[in-house]
Amino acid sequence: MLSLKLTPTAVQNGLNVVSPEGLLTLSLRNRRILYIENLEFTNDAFSVIDLTNNEIVELSGIPKLINLEVLLLANNNISRVGLMAPCGLRSLLLMNNNLSSFSEIAKLRPLNSLENVVMIGNKITGEHHYRLFIIWLFPRLKTLDCQKVKPKERTAAKELFGPDFETRLPAADVLLNGENTAKPVLKDVRLMETTMRKLLPEEKAVLVKELEKATSMEEIERISKALKEGYVGTSSTTQV
Repeated sequence: MLSLKLTPTAVQNGLNVVSPEGLLTLSLRNRRILYIENLEFTNDAFSVIDLTNNEIVELSGIPKLINLEVLLLANNNISRVGLMAPCGLRSLLLMNNNLSSFSEIAKLRPLNSLENVVMIGNKITGEHHYRLFIIWLFPRLKTLDCQKVKPKERTAAKELFGPDFETRLPAADVLLNGENTAKPVLKDVRLMETTMRKLLPEEKAVLVKELEKATSMEEIERISKALKEGYVGTSSTTQV
């Protein structure tokens, strides 16, 4: 299927909606977009930019948008991170992508206002010390993968990796310099792997549909939790 460019016209003609949280959202989901570009043509008018369910391979091309608070990038093919401009981004949802190395994740460090990060469905989440590393990398983080960051986790992260990135300990360099041998995984396979084994096939299908239609941070967090805990989070949640 042919991928499409995110042209200035496409940005300016994107669907404008108000999220359940009352945030003005630019919806660019389901466009088969390969690269993030031309977001400066938003004129920094949006609190949320939704690029869910495209074909994006690299997280880059984000200009310094002062008003941008939430960036939704679930269900893409992101395996690389490019240059990132510091901004006020508070929530970054990267569920179901191809991130697999700590060195790529570390390139997100300029996003030092991040409070909420979701990386469920990325290979990196299965790596030893993944959670502590992310908590250490983003000192303001409040939730990671829909779980609250605990004070004892912050303490453990600093003890293991050092006071901050500039004065990091050898343990951090071991992860940052580790060889990345993970191969990219198809999007649909990644999405299904985030479900618990006890889910029935028809329940997995419900989760896939819900994620594709999710339009807010609240919805995506609910579905993420359902995927992790092994139940279908519909409006009438059914525990398995």
